[in-house]
Amino acid sequence: MGVLHGSSVLYYAKGLQIKDVVAIAKGLAADRGMATPTIDVDCSNVCFKVGKNVQHLANFLMRWSDPGLCITPVCDNTIRPISKQATNKRKADRERNRIKASILRKDIRELRRRFYEEPNNRQAIQEEISKKEKACKTAETAAANSIQSNMKDKLVVELERSSANKKNNAGGFVAEVLVAEFQADALMMGRSISQSTLMVMSSDADIPIVAGDQCLVIRSSQEMGESN
Repeated sequence: MGVLHGSSVLYYAKGLQIKDVVAIAKGLAADRGMATPTIDVDCSNVCFKVGKNVQHLANFLMRWSDPGLCITPVCDNTIRPISKQATNKRKADRERNRIKASILRKDIRELRRRFYEEPNNRQAIQEEISKKEKACKTAETAAANSIQSNMKDKLVVELERSSANKKNNAGGFVAEVLVAEFQADALMMGRSISQSTLMVMSSDADIPIVAGDQCLVIRSSQEMGESN
């Protein structure tokens, strides 16, 4: 995947709230004879926004099902095309950031010790601590910038424990977790074209371009999910 300058050929509706998306979904569902408005969610893509913790992802999915939507989680397969597999360079970068974070944490501990032993230099030391803490957090994030290979299995268990697959008072629920042959976006595009789903939740601009005009994509799901 990868359409050059793909986002420049798309139309956007900004400032929508969840209630607006729900209204649009219910209208489309009525037109298409779909019992429960269905939205597919690219789990790997959304994880980078809501956090790679499975509990956070499950809570996010359930929150979107609350207004009466069927939310379908779609996961990448553990087997990926060679072109999409992590390169040696990226693996080396993650390891380098892990080592960098470890060194920075050691520096921070030493600076905190000096902070109490050198009262005349506390302001300068505190500034250095803040600077290194920010760099350490960045390095830690980069070092952990990957999705767990068993995310699908953990998500299934978490959803079952939370009774997310049962219909709530509004008739919404989280559907069975789907696993693509390779990548989630290809499966979601097929489901959009066959009208098995009304919308797709992903920041991938290629999806509506390839799937066509009937494919509606929710790109800023985190902001709507959190603030409205």
